[in-house]
Amino acid sequence: MINLLNKYNGFGVLPLVAWPRGSLFTLLFIGLMGIAATPSLANDRPTSDQWDGLWFECEFAGKQAPPADGCAMLDDDGFLFDGNRVTYMKMLNSPETNACKKQRAGQCFQASMPQITVKEERKGKAEFTDTTIGLKFLGCTQIFHITAMDNFIEAKPDQDRCFWAGKKHFYLRQYQGDVEVQ
Repeated sequence: MINLLNKYNGFGVLPLVAWPRGSLFTLLFIGLMGIAATPSLANDRPTSDQWDGLWFECEFAGKQAPPADGCAMLDDDGFLFDGNRVTYMKMLNSPETNACKKQRAGQCFQASMPQITVKEERKGKAEFTDTTIGLKFLGCTQIFHITAMDNFIEAKPDQDRCFWAGKKHFYLRQYQGDVEVQ
């Protein structure tokens, strides 16, 4: 087991790449390997290390609407950025029994949890500009436009979309606690 202490306190980056339980949403998540946003959009030229950290999607965000809870509850699928590398991480120790979407036990957790355990899965790459994230999947690079919000960021797909990208906006928050990797 590796103990990983999240070294960033600001909000900003989160990659999305996962292989959640079947569907078009799965393909979209696969394509999102590497999504991220800047911790501080005030920086003119962010370096890749400014994007580093572990990020999770806001549990109660809508397809194109920010979460009503201010992103206090996070989904159990997360992403670790390290330079231009991104690794899909699965949170394993959620104590939630019925607070998640559709009352699915263990598939979300409070952003304020002091420590979580995650399992490392797939790896990919991300490309960053001042206000966008680009991710390449199946020969097509999808651009996402980033907007900073109170406790999270919004990653909105460009209108010129890859065949695998949908219209969903992603609302992401950086996890601030200790992380143990299994």
